[in-house]
Amino acid sequence: MEWYSLPLNQIFERLQSSEKGLSESEAKRRLKLWGKNEIQKREKLKNLKIVWRQFNNLFIYILLFASLLSLVTGDWFDSLLIFCFIWIIVGIGFYQEFKANKAIEELRSFLVRKALVLRDGKEVEVDVRKIVPGDLVILKAGYMVPADCRLIEAFELEVDESYLTGESEPVRKEVKTLNQKLPLSERKNMCFFGTFVTHGKGKAIVVATGMQTELGKIASLVEGEEEEIPLNKKLAVLSKQITLIFTVIVALVFIVGILNQIPFLEMLLFSTSLAVSTIPEALPLIVTVILAYGTLKMARNHAVVKRLGSVESLGNVNVICTDKTGTLTKNEMTVRKVWIGEEFEVTGKGYKPEGKFLKNSKPINPLKNKKLSLLLKCCILCNDSYLEKDLVGNFWVIGSPTEGALLSLAFKAGMEDLRRRLKLVKLNPFDQRRKLMSVVYEENGKLFAWIKGAPENVVKRCKLKASEREKILEKVEAYAKEGFRVLTLAFKEVKDLKKVETNLNFIGLVALEDPLREEVVQAVQTCERAGIKVVIVSGDNKHTILKVAEKVGLRKGKVVEGFELERMSEKELEENIDEITIFARVAPEQKLRIVKAYQSKGYLVAMTGDGINDAPALRAAEIGIAMGKRGTEVAKEASDMV
Repeated sequence: MEWYSLPLNQIFERLQSSEKGLSESEAKRRLKLWGKNEIQKREKLKNLKIVWRQFNNLFIYILLFASLLSLVTGDWFDSLLIFCFIWIIVGIGFYQEFKANKAIEELRSFLVRKALVLRDGKEVEVDVRKIVPGDLVILKAGYMVPADCRLIEAFELEVDESYLTGESEPVRKEVKTLNQKLPLSERKNMCFFGTFVTHGKGKAIVVATGMQTELGKIASLVEGEEEEIPLNKKLAVLSKQITLIFTVIVALVFIVGILNQIPFLEMLLFSTSLAVSTIPEALPLIVTVILAYGTLKMARNHAVVKRLGSVESLGNVNVICTDKTGTLTKNEMTVRKVWIGEEFEVTGKGYKPEGKFLKNSKPINPLKNKKLSLLLKCCILCNDSYLEKDLVGNFWVIGSPTEGALLSLAFKAGMEDLRRRLKLVKLNPFDQRRKLMSVVYEENGKLFAWIKGAPENVVKRCKLKASEREKILEKVEAYAKEGFRVLTLAFKEVKDLKKVETNLNFIGLVALEDPLREEVVQAVQTCERAGIKVVIVSGDNKHTILKVAEKVGLRKGKVVEGFELERMSEKELEENIDEITIFARVAPEQKLRIVKAYQSKGYLVAMTGDGINDAPALRAAEIGIAMGKRGTEVAKEASDMV
């Protein structure tokens, strides 16, 4: 059943709910029937299980057998020495895995656990785990979406779905019924469990909870037995080969001795001693010590390796499938250029309001430039978001990432308190039809409107000559080709509040980007020099990914979108996969399919990502690598390295 394609009256009917929500008693009954609204976590690895995992390999069994044989033959020293080797190997392995699991526990993110719902027609706050299908939830900026739900009201509602779909920009939501079959990222009348409301408000009816949600479906793809890492497979094969060879040799020596009439007991003791002496008891210890050293070295470089053998897997990788948003890029919108007839560059990182304004590479004071000051004023006033600072000095946005970037730009010039000093008279929120936002503030007894929006929509409302308009749009196109998102800013003195968005005065353009991580270009070059193929696998659109690929210097190849991948058979995918360097608009199950296609051709695959949508592929790859600071809990749980 596709909830996004059903009329609202049918949804209320099927879920036996109403616009007043459920009664408290009915909600309790459904909670017993459907269970708690939570994602079932994989069982936490207990200490005894970690110890058993170190013991459970053929080499350790061989060493135990050798220790026992030494004991039987009266060689107490050898027996004790081999036994000590075993516990050193087990101890090092246990310590590393135990420490990694502790680090993962500390990295767990704290999710919002409360939600607003309508019960008996009243708005109440409840534990997210107690939400049931048929509940009516209230969605507001800053709140997590508590379950999969279909919208029944939406007022300028925008939701950040980047961790679920890979889309870097918040998605504008709408109520209307959608008829055709659509991918997750285009179901605009649905909100999904675990995503966050960045702007506006809305009301929605819950259609799925817990493991029945899209997040739950992804979590179920992650479940199951863990794949054996390549090193363990190789050691298992080597152990079998050594065991077989030595068994044959010892058996032959024993038979030859018996045929030469050497006493049976003497020959048995000799053969046993030979077996003990031929077993390479130091090999597992050497391997463990080398892997432990590699793990410690990784830890010093801020990488937590959850299993010792994953270090060896990382060294043998020949394909890296990387997500874009939050992995290659920072998932933080930042203003890089400002144009007011002349261009200024802006420095700084993320939302932190620290940076310089440069003209011809030389620092300038933006407040001494009248038109630039006007642009910064518009950035802060025509804005419905807020910048917050945490205890360790990091800045984050309540609201739209784009608006957060504009606030950061204005704050870099020292205009933090401007919005608090002026009186807001009117606000016309952004909508898809107008593609702009306008506000009216009172200042010194006069009313001024401040407008921002899509270039073509704002420019056509400005008082400009045809040549001026053409010049501005040419600059917009030039910025777009560089991979920037462009906004146009304007203002006017208001005489009539009914005519706020006409006859505007053009101020300028701001060019924003989701910046690359500083180390990405060098990392891609290093991989390609080492013969490792780097492939971008993302839920974002192909034009954005192509621009990122160009910036990181990724070698050119085929671009395949999710709908094209859907049409490909497994055989076609395997035949073409060597020529593909970008997979765009892909769903979580398609990421998993891509990893398996590479593996079927004999490649060792590393998958990097930070989102919920990356988790199944992270689990399936030879080594899954999750981002620790910005990564989701699901991605960290599924990965081998954080």
